[in-house]
Amino acid sequence: MKCVEVDGKNVSSDIELINGKLEENSGVVFIYTGTGTIYDYIHALYDDGHGLNDEALYKFKVCYANDKLNITVITHDGNGRVCPLNIASMKQLLEKLDGKTACRIVVNSDKREELAFIVQQLIYIQYPLEQEKFEILLRQEEIDADKIKRFKQRVDDLTDKCAESVDRLDKLFSQTEREASNTPSHEERLSDTKSALECCKSIRKNLDKARMVELKLAVAATKKTGKSVVVNSVIGEELAPTDVQLATPNNCIYQKSRDNKYRMWMEGDKGKVKEYDSSKEIWKDIEKLFRSAQNDTEHDFVLPDMHIEYCAPGNNFSSYTIYDTPGPDAAGTDHKEPARRAINKCDVVVFCLDYSKYLTDSEESYLKEVKDIFEAQQKFHSLIFALNKIDTRYQDSKKTKSIVGAVDFVKTRLARIGDEYRDCIIFPTSSLEYFNAVESENSGVTELSTPISSNDLKKVKFAHKNVPVLAWLHGHSENLEYYHGIEEFSYDVFKQDSGMPALMSYVSYVATSKAREEILNHVAYDIEQQKVKLNTILNTVSNLEALIKADNSQIREIERILVAYKEKTEKVLTPKILDTDLEKLPVNSFLRKKYKGNFDSVRSIALSGIKTACDKKNIAEMIYSKMVQKIWKNLQQYSDKKIDDCTTIDYLFSDEDIDAEIQTCCREISSGKAKDSYSMMIEIKGDMELIGNNRQQEVQKITEWAKNELKKQNVNLLLPELPKMQFSSEMRYPDMTGISVHLGHIEFYKSDLFDFSLNFWGSVKNVLFGDGDLKFKAKIKDQMDRDYFQKLCDSKMKADFKNMLYEGDIHEKMQYAMENVLVDGYLEDMITELKETFGDMLKVQLDSIKHFRSIIDDRDKYKQHIEQQTARKDNIHQIQQFTKEFADIWNVIVPAVASA
Repeated sequence: MKCVEVDGKNVSSDIELINGKLEENSGVVFIYTGTGTIYDYIHALYDDGHGLNDEALYKFKVCYANDKLNITVITHDGNGRVCPLNIASMKQLLEKLDGKTACRIVVNSDKREELAFIVQQLIYIQYPLEQEKFEILLRQEEIDADKIKRFKQRVDDLTDKCAESVDRLDKLFSQTEREASNTPSHEERLSDTKSALECCKSIRKNLDKARMVELKLAVAATKKTGKSVVVNSVIGEELAPTDVQLATPNNCIYQKSRDNKYRMWMEGDKGKVKEYDSSKEIWKDIEKLFRSAQNDTEHDFVLPDMHIEYCAPGNNFSSYTIYDTPGPDAAGTDHKEPARRAINKCDVVVFCLDYSKYLTDSEESYLKEVKDIFEAQQKFHSLIFALNKIDTRYQDSKKTKSIVGAVDFVKTRLARIGDEYRDCIIFPTSSLEYFNAVESENSGVTELSTPISSNDLKKVKFAHKNVPVLAWLHGHSENLEYYHGIEEFSYDVFKQDSGMPALMSYVSYVATSKAREEILNHVAYDIEQQKVKLNTILNTVSNLEALIKADNSQIREIERILVAYKEKTEKVLTPKILDTDLEKLPVNSFLRKKYKGNFDSVRSIALSGIKTACDKKNIAEMIYSKMVQKIWKNLQQYSDKKIDDCTTIDYLFSDEDIDAEIQTCCREISSGKAKDSYSMMIEIKGDMELIGNNRQQEVQKITEWAKNELKKQNVNLLLPELPKMQFSSEMRYPDMTGISVHLGHIEFYKSDLFDFSLNFWGSVKNVLFGDGDLKFKAKIKDQMDRDYFQKLCDSKMKADFKNMLYEGDIHEKMQYAMENVLVDGYLEDMITELKETFGDMLKVQLDSIKHFRSIIDDRDKYKQHIEQQTARKDNIHQIQQFTKEFADIWNVIVPAVASA
């Protein structure tokens, strides 16, 4: 790409330069080297319509300079040879890229912020991010990607061959089982075959898991930001209702149908699955349910989660489960919990921001909740932003139509909110533009398959009045022509202008990275463990024959070596965590600081944190503050309505309201404790993995010593292998949805603990009502401000309300609920699973060593009874034959997935 630098010091000169360069080459890229933001620079260039015009700004591709990059760009020449090039600046990078040649960008610093910076600049200049031609990875991700490539290429072959091995071994085992028990080596042959069969079954299970890694994508946003249109665009057809009057009342969970049939059922009610013949039929039912929820005050306008199977052709997300989440800020609704539940489950979240609102307070608040969830689960880079509804920029004729300026404004604002947003990536999108193009295309309108003028599109619009989206596309084409000078339009033009292809391609990249990591860290390691077991069985014959040929003096030396080998390895492979293990961990690691011979410290830390969070006074203050806020909100809402009985709290603050605020408080505290517990387990997991990998290295050294000692005896023995994958374990985030705390007999507390009519509501009545008139004199804001209301509450009811909570033992109930779910449940389960995974790794190696050692004990028996040796040898040769094809493929793959 051709690059030109601009610094913004002389805007008039820059405008002249930009116009000149755009006339020469509309594909030129400008690199901003100034000290301000691109947003402010574009604003200065536009100068309220007196500077750079909208047509020039549309062509004006600009990004930030950066002379401190540490990246490598990898391409291939015409002969297929790898051509790596180290690059230190954004200008160098852009001059290397041409948008046509496939390339991989590797961020050598392993800093995700640097990766995000590069991606964002490429979005600014509209560089194509198609996965087939473009990859950007951190250094460690690149290593993993190369390792797993062959695995993914051969996973189907592996699965087929492993299934054949299972089938043949199963038949061999059944055949051996039917033989008389006194046949030669009957018991040993059964044991060998059974062990090989169990290994292959475990491998097949892991291969199935690798093929079926479920990718979960959530689309989240505050209300009416075009979120459901984004979902429809990803799916490829209209299933999610998008009526401005219909808020999404639940999680709508979309999955591609396996048999090309539309289905829908509600969570917990799969027995009532409804099938549909078309997308229109299922859309009508979904829309009907949405409308019913708008009036369902009993359930706070919430429906159970809805599962939908769809049949859209050409959908690139067919392997994904897609969650359309409810906006949590719809007035009067209880949508936060289902939205939070979906985001907790998902690997990637597309967070939609409304272009026309430029990051509202409610968007910022909800975004913080989403960020906290992802940050706690160490997957914040999987949070991707879509600045949606960019087509609305044409509604204000006075403002610049620059998309880059709008995106840079939001990105700059996010960065100022917190450092954690500095590595966020924002895509400008018009999901409506993209979906309307898809909808028209699916309706069979072929005229837009090739470029046509706006006038011709107008004729197409009238020729296909049964396709109303054409009217929108025609109107949009006129804006594109008027402001940006675009003269020809097609489906591809509209789709690319929408920004959705770039967003979906990047979402797919991030999700694929997640799948690759899961396969590498868990599945491949488990397979390698089983492969080690299998090889130990297959090596039995070779070792046995070598031992039979050895003389007695050699056997004595071999026994001495193997006894020492076994003792040394058993010492290293103890399930206990040793002081020597802890000494090799980083100084500030969790286990090195906290482990005292057991994991009781983990429990103590969690219990202490929960106890502090559930302090009686803090809980009461938190609930009281929420209650006052709720009453004030209701006073505003009902300020012009008649109150029949102002002596009761129920009108403006009901029992259900009290209970809801208690639940909100409990949820907020438990969410924080869940984050703390998960972070603690991630630290422990990392320490355990380091210990496991350190132990493997120790065993490798002992094995090398034993091999060298055995060579001196001129006996060719095959010692047990070690897994070629690093030890790894899987962590999950705690599920806090089951935590619920209730005050109990609220009416009892109300009547016995305080008299609202005399103590509080009497004071409110004097301020808000006239003499005997039970209608508000005027709006609350004319009679009472927020500060006065707070003081009134504090003086008249705060003490009594907090006493009610003390008497109801709310803090103790919260503490007990969190201890039960987080400590007795989650932490205990995670530690047990971690210890079991660690123990399984040790057991595989110890069992292999014990099996190897037992062969010496069998030597004399097989030396005297050749027929037994022959029978076992033939059986193992059969096992080897039955697993050979699978083993050959795996042995090709192993160098690509081993030794991380």
